[in-house]
Amino acid sequence: MKILGLAILLVVLVGCGSPNEQPEVPQASTIPKAPAASTAPSSNSAASSKSSAAFSSSESSESTVNSAEAISSSSIIGMESTIHQDVIQAACAACHNPLGVASNQSLLFAIGDNNVEQENLTIFNAFALNTDARWLLEVAAGGHNHGGGQQLVEGSESFAMVVEYLEGITGEDLSEGIANQKKYTIESPATTYRRASLLLTGEIPEENMLIAIDGSDEATLRTAILELMHGDGFKAFLKRGANDQLLVRSLLESKNLRADFQYYYPIFRESYIVDNTTNLNYLDRVLFELAEAPLELIAHVVLNDRPYSEILTASYTMVSEQTARIYKTELSPQSGEFLPAINFGQHVSESDKRHPFWDWDVSRAVTIPHAGVLTEPSFLQQYPTTATNRNRARAHWVYKHFLGFDIESAMTRTISNTALLDDTENPTLNNIACTRCHSLIDPMAGAFQNFSERGMYKANAGGIDSLDEEYKTSPLYAAGDTWYADMLPPAFNGIAIASKNASVQALAKLLVEDPRFNSAAVKFWWPAIFGEPMFSGAQPSSQYSEKSKTLSSLANTFGASQQNLRQLLADMIMSDWFRAQAVEPANTTSLVVSSGGRRLLTPEELANKTASLTGVYDDHLVNEMAVLYGGIDSFNTTERLRNLNAMMLRAAERHALTNACNIIVSEFSSAAPSRHLFNLVEPYSTPSAAYTQDIIFSEIEKQSVDFSITVQALPEQRISYVMTSLTDVFEDNNLNNTEIYNITVIDPNGAVVLDGDARLLYREHDWVTGEPAGAWNAPIKLRNGFEVSIEVPVSISGTYVLRLSLAAAAIGNHLNITVSPQQLQASASDAASTHFRLQMAKLIERMHGKRYEQNSPAVLAYTQLFIDLRNNRLLRGGEKNIVEGGLRCGYSSGGVPTRIWGADPFLNLGAWRGVMVSLMTDFNYLYE
Repeated sequence: MKILGLAILLVVLVGCGSPNEQPEVPQASTIPKAPAASTAPSSNSAASSKSSAAFSSSESSESTVNSAEAISSSSIIGMESTIHQDVIQAACAACHNPLGVASNQSLLFAIGDNNVEQENLTIFNAFALNTDARWLLEVAAGGHNHGGGQQLVEGSESFAMVVEYLEGITGEDLSEGIANQKKYTIESPATTYRRASLLLTGEIPEENMLIAIDGSDEATLRTAILELMHGDGFKAFLKRGANDQLLVRSLLESKNLRADFQYYYPIFRESYIVDNTTNLNYLDRVLFELAEAPLELIAHVVLNDRPYSEILTASYTMVSEQTARIYKTELSPQSGEFLPAINFGQHVSESDKRHPFWDWDVSRAVTIPHAGVLTEPSFLQQYPTTATNRNRARAHWVYKHFLGFDIESAMTRTISNTALLDDTENPTLNNIACTRCHSLIDPMAGAFQNFSERGMYKANAGGIDSLDEEYKTSPLYAAGDTWYADMLPPAFNGIAIASKNASVQALAKLLVEDPRFNSAAVKFWWPAIFGEPMFSGAQPSSQYSEKSKTLSSLANTFGASQQNLRQLLADMIMSDWFRAQAVEPANTTSLVVSSGGRRLLTPEELANKTASLTGVYDDHLVNEMAVLYGGIDSFNTTERLRNLNAMMLRAAERHALTNACNIIVSEFSSAAPSRHLFNLVEPYSTPSAAYTQDIIFSEIEKQSVDFSITVQALPEQRISYVMTSLTDVFEDNNLNNTEIYNITVIDPNGAVVLDGDARLLYREHDWVTGEPAGAWNAPIKLRNGFEVSIEVPVSISGTYVLRLSLAAAAIGNHLNITVSPQQLQASASDAASTHFRLQMAKLIERMHGKRYEQNSPAVLAYTQLFIDLRNNRLLRGGEKNIVEGGLRCGYSSGGVPTRIWGADPFLNLGAWRGVMVSLMTDFNYLYE
């Protein structure tokens, strides 16, 4: 067992993988002594020199070698010969030697028997001392993108022996952080479904759906998540996620294809140049369709449950209203509609001039050999080539996007003077210091041989090739060549690509057959779900192991599903990486989760969330403010910011401040059942026994009406009675009047605290204020839009009664009276206050996705915020309009005056606006 366990360790550490199957390695800031390299972490970069075995005495410091040779821990004595014979020689040295296929790795051995045992053991011991031993264990468990995958299972006897052996070499305690990693809990099905729905569809599910899903099992939840993957919202998610990687929407900013399409597409030039004037509106429509085409193609493949490989092998493009004409497809899609088609619209010159637009009559149309997104004009212009680059940039990004392999990061660069002195004759083909990368990238570059700088097909005169014109005058060029003679011929993975006309198509077929294609799909879509790259130097090293296992598992399942992307996305969302939410010591799961889970929403996602919850869409946030809030324009700004900074917080505050007023006015302008959020309260509702009462008069005789309210005698407490006429039906204004003759207020002890003629009280008592109509010597008269308020100081707690003697000028007149205390208490126990807190709890749940009891600290805190905002409004003078002090609201009133739609006689709408701003700038709103 010991021999087997140690053998597995060394196979994992130095297993014979191809150079492009190297493990991803954390940055130096994450693991001590680890350089920013793609191989095993090492503090001595010279240790990987091919001139001699790594970490030999000539390359390591004397102290390091001496300490490596002096290791004599009792736990490893007697194991050295076994390690060397059965592990190093049998499993490692064949590849990991200076001339082997893994010669670019930093752990290299000499081939031989006993005569090299001490040398190889010294190399291994020094390697263990100069690297993070925990990193070695993570690689053994399949981490860091190791080409050999998982070879050792944590918790097994073999793994324990390896830990013991490395502890003997390094003197470190390696059990901590490997077997005893952080634990966590899994969020509820309803929480997962809510978050998934927002990401995938742009919608927050209705409360009844969340209640129904909350008790579901894993299979039911997964089915529900898959059902989200339909419709326009999901299509927008796919296109946004794909563009975040491909950046093809940069075309809208760069306008790169404007000249090329003029030169090669006659229908475009005909519509773009009219009377020697450029039609910029037409150009923008065409560029939009070109930019969206590869994204539409990806969405088309996914939405039709086609194998994901078709994004590269599709023998068609996607066209809309303008490109359907330009490409001569005979299709007639509407604006915004995209259909599959073949591009027959490009011309090539049959004269000695390169550009056919000089004489369309001496040109011919060509059929583009489509290869999915690889031959889309917007993809090719995003990764243009030059006379010296020769499609290498395109090859680099194909490797990265579709094979998940970043050549620039993964391949070590030799910087020794000796190696650079060899750069005398075509180094990318002949210098071993260069060919390590170029032997991979140049053959793939050759597959793009037929596409020019900006992606035109066989762009040179005669439609023969797209080679650089200067190169074609050199002795290297031979008639009929389509690729450069001083570069490796078109190929991939050692398989030659013979086709001269459809070499990208041939490449696409080879790409999707590569095992890395499935893994690359996982990496490609991971940021769309989790808001971060799958692997990053900023992550703790312990995550590399777990994420590598996840990558392997997801890729395998994806392949088994016939590359169904919906299934892959569901797998990601159902994973612990998405659903883990809290540290839980009692949990026995060992996955380390410090990323994934809830994440900062993008500008598009935040705008969608606000629109779904409130009905108000902030177009400004996804356009002018997008980059300020961490978004991209695909041109100048190409990477999303995933953590809030000061500027982003200001943008979030602006989003809340400019929309909260609109949201509140829109909500309370609608009947309660049709509102998005405020179904349980009215504009007059407060956390108190406040109420409103409507009186519709059925007679015109004078009558007496009582209004009671129970209040607490808090400091500065007052009862506010607000009377407003809502009658405006008679042409004769005198008939619209409601007349108030007498006002009486009785305290809880039965004592009269106010009594008298209404008009006289209005004239002489500061408790009675407002804007009544009529003469000074007549009763108080109220017409539509006029109001009178009575404010009564409260000296003792209990029930107060307002008694009004009033009459209507006409049957059907309508009077509204609201009764409320001015000083409110968040924790009051009366029915009205309890009902108010129930509304607050439901509001928090909808906005933040968190459930609270109505007497919980969170609900009480937001209720107190409402009270404080209302009190502050009173201190500022109590302006009874939500548009206080000229505040911009953004409400679309349809011509209704602000004094009508913004009326806030109870000062509650302004308080709700402040509560909404607080909710919308909270972590729980900006992160989902």
